[in-house]
Amino acid sequence: MLKKLSIIFTLALILTLSLFLVSCDDTTYYTVTFITNSSDSSFTQDVAAGSCATSPDVPLFKEHHYLAGWQDSYGEPWDFSTGIIEQDCYLYAVWLPLSYSITYVGAECYENPTSYVYGTEATVYDGKKDYYDFNGWFYDQEFTQPFTGINNSTYGDITLYASLSYQPFKLETNRLGYYTIKELLDKNAESINIPEEYKGKRIHEIGEKAFMGCNNLKSITMHDNLSVIGSHAFNGCTSLTTVNLGSAISQIGQSAFYSCTSLKSIQLPSTITRVEDYTFWQCTSLESISIGGSIGYIGQSAFSDCRNLKSVTLGSMVSQIGSFAFSGCTGLEEINLDSGLVTIGQASFLGCSKLESVRICASVTQIGAGAFRNCTSLTIKCEAQSKPSGWSDSWNGTCEVIWNQ
Repeated sequence: MLKKLSIIFTLALILTLSLFLVSCDDTTYYTVTFITNSSDSSFTQDVAAGSCATSPDVPLFKEHHYLAGWQDSYGEPWDFSTGIIEQDCYLYAVWLPLSYSITYVGAECYENPTSYVYGTEATVYDGKKDYYDFNGWFYDQEFTQPFTGINNSTYGDITLYASLSYQPFKLETNRLGYYTIKELLDKNAESINIPEEYKGKRIHEIGEKAFMGCNNLKSITMHDNLSVIGSHAFNGCTSLTTVNLGSAISQIGQSAFYSCTSLKSIQLPSTITRVEDYTFWQCTSLESISIGGSIGYIGQSAFSDCRNLKSVTLGSMVSQIGSFAFSGCTGLEEINLDSGLVTIGQASFLGCSKLESVRICASVTQIGAGAFRNCTSLTIKCEAQSKPSGWSDSWNGTCEVIWNQ
């Protein structure tokens, strides 16, 4: 019984002592009010005088901003580890605008920003890519949504797609006010399609030596408004296999396709009146050629050394075959010399060793020396009854001649 009374007394003493200590606690507390500066409500925290407030652990949100910290009423940053509370006070949330990324696809843009800050404007410049014209930035790969700029209401990461037009040429305005292609800038190009115009102005001609030595070029297509191919335009394009001439080509210059050793065939349009000197010289893969009815002149060495050329069709307008025009065409098996022909130049068919039969019409009044020299398989049939005075004495070399009796 005595032990139980002792326990009760002890508990009563402890309770009395606790109440005494509490009644003696004179700690002062101050209220720290947190102003969120956002859609979130403000809140308070009671802090013992001389102590530090606790950094709020509550989710706060402000659209397109992030919470960067707190500051006091004087705008000074508040440090929760050292800031002593000595009175009621206010702390204000510091919000900073978010930064978003800008990604560019399809073109280089060294001067352009790779990010922007919400609430500010940013300047985006045109993109650049070698041998291409820049047409604008778009939000989508299909180029249906044009980029409208970055202003103070723009937000979110942005990907911009460059709309480009292939433009591999150096262009100059010619005497007619149209464009001339002066040079192919993209030396690695394998296929070229020449457009009808550039920025509203017609592309009228391919200039001299414009594609000369472009050894990677395999095919080229020309539009129907292109009129002129300059001399040496494709000279030495050894990989060129396909040439689609436009229907309006009126002039092909000297040596335009000289030494295009991979070119197998080409269709000359009816708008051409002359095959100039050396035009297809050393096109060693060329197998056949049709000289259209509008062409009246085949120039000197126009097809020299086209050793795979097997057949040639001459139109009725051809009146002159120049010197050495088909010399060295060792694979030539067939050629028709039409009734309109007047002149066959010297050595025109020199060394055409597979040519077996040629008929020379009565209209031919001039044949140069050695026109058929070294045509070792050839028999020549002439509509004339004997050699006309305008034919050289050595016109036929050693070929058999059958005169019309």
